[in-house]
Amino acid sequence: MKCKNCSEELNAGAKFCPGCDTKAEAGTKPSGKPAPGNGGVQQDKAGKLAQLADEQFENKQYGDAVKTLSKAIELDPNNAEYYAFRGLAYQILNDYNNALKDYSKAIQLEPKNAKYYEARGDTYRDMEDYNKALTDYSKAIQLEPKNAKYYKARGNIYNIDLDDYDKALADFSKAIELDLGNAEYYNARATAHRDKSNNSIIRDFRKAFADHEKAIELAPEEAFYYYHRGHTYRLKGDNHKALADFSKAIELNPDHAVFYSSRGEIYKKLKDYPNALADFERAYELDPSDDELLELIDEAKSGGKSGLGKLFGKK
Repeated sequence: MKCKNCSEELNAGAKFCPGCDTKAEAGTKPSGKPAPGNGGVQQDKAGKLAQLADEQFENKQYGDAVKTLSKAIELDPNNAEYYAFRGLAYQILNDYNNALKDYSKAIQLEPKNAKYYEARGDTYRDMEDYNKALTDYSKAIQLEPKNAKYYKARGNIYNIDLDDYDKALADFSKAIELDLGNAEYYNARATAHRDKSNNSIIRDFRKAFADHEKAIELAPEEAFYYYHRGHTYRLKGDNHKALADFSKAIELNPDHAVFYSSRGEIYKKLKDYPNALADFERAYELDPSDDELLELIDEAKSGGKSGLGKLFGKK
């Protein structure tokens, strides 16, 4: 299962993406808590099972939720919601083929329900089948053209997976038009402006910074918006402002390795190796699975003498 924002692999039940440190977006239950059936004895039993599956889901018992929902489907085989719910459990378990089967069955039962196309599109994106994902997101948009999140989902593929920044900007701008107060959409557009500029002959980050500022204005306590702006400052070459933003991100949320490793990279650029070392060591404490941090620690200890690859990827 991958983050919808940056395609980083997510662990089951992850609340934050380790790659971009946004709130993890890997799909949501189709409509919150499943409905308790539609009147018949079989349907009522199925509804109770679906509610049990919801509890199992909340407890991250995804395998158990699959089994419970399978029983619910046996009792109520025409309930699209149950297939979609089980599809999400399969998706979180990285069983993409079964997830696709369930989402497709939900679509067969309710072909005008946009959220099922979105869910299947998310799965296709997890499988890196971007053309099919785009087709499903576009269908969701066709069915619900005023739903901003579908434009955001499609824009993420254009921006992160296909490097088609103009189409990404068009989708993010449409999402903003539909939901002016959503900081997430401004942050997404900021990253598209940033990445487009960073890959252009003339590097102009003004539009990116304008959207970063708006995202932070709307959600000043969201640490990862400062992290993303810090990354833009880093690309612009303004290390001191990048340092300030990464420090603000750490102040707001001190338990994410990527904030420390990012700040450590800035300290390294400034040849402040003691502070770089402290940040890399803290990052490794928080994420001991990242072997590259060990190399960065060694480099900081040796005063920056060893050659290493860049830590930053496109987020």
